[in-house]
Amino acid sequence: NDFKFLIVYYFDQTTNGLYKNAFSTVSGIVAIVVAIYSSIMVSLLSRTQNDRATFSKIILKYQRIISFITIPMGFGIFFYKDFLTSVFFGSGWEDAAIIVGLFGIGLSFNASLTIFIMTAFTSLGKPIWNILINAITTIGVILSFVLFAKYGFTYFLISRICVFFIVGLCSMLLMFLVLKTNPLPMLYNLFIPFALSLPMSAFAVFQQNVKSGLVFNAIGIISCIIIYFVEFYFSQPDSFKDFLKLALGREISLEINMVLCFCLSTLHHGGA
Repeated sequence: NDFKFLIVYYFDQTTNGLYKNAFSTVSGIVAIVVAIYSSIMVSLLSRTQNDRATFSKIILKYQRIISFITIPMGFGIFFYKDFLTSVFFGSGWEDAAIIVGLFGIGLSFNASLTIFIMTAFTSLGKPIWNILINAITTIGVILSFVLFAKYGFTYFLISRICVFFIVGLCSMLLMFLVLKTNPLPMLYNLFIPFALSLPMSAFAVFQQNVKSGLVFNAIGIISCIIIYFVEFYFSQPDSFKDFLKLALGREISLEINMVLCFCLSTLHHGGA
């Protein structure tokens, strides 16, 4: 529940309602994307846990493909936060927009990195490391309340979003220590979808400055989706084909981009 009960303690009931509904809504959107790959990943990784080279390829390939959706989704939620807040909550909930936008960024990053690493630990039968990641998250959220809530809700909210990124870095460190593999290629996998999201984001800002409103924002979102997927198709044709296969539930190739191959570290035989 993301410690929403602490919101009541540090803030008022109105803020609690804004935070709770915004967090739950964005979490639900991201959870739909996570559901696409989580069960498939656990099954694949469980079967290849003794072949660590293939194990790493599966993690990297699926993370790469999913990041092409989660990263632009986070940008889209952020730049169309006012429109989405109006659609999901109606009038009177305008103050929830910034919460929706920031959680869109934070949770999309979480779905692109931390959840993949936790899925790897689950498939290896090492849930203790997931418990540790959750413990780090708990400590981070509590510290956000204790250290920043006294300065106001905005400072708390920013610190809360930063927890997603801190936990992501901690998860990468655990991946290096436990799985004996270099997690840096996972960061590289985020770079291209990030770059592809920039033109889409620029269009979103331009469209809302020129003309806003329900109809124009809906058209803007559709236009952003078209812009992104056109970029995706022409700049990353192989990844685009793999994305379509994943969306249709088909098997994808485990061949890795040469840059990623160079970044991959050699796994210790019989590692943890």
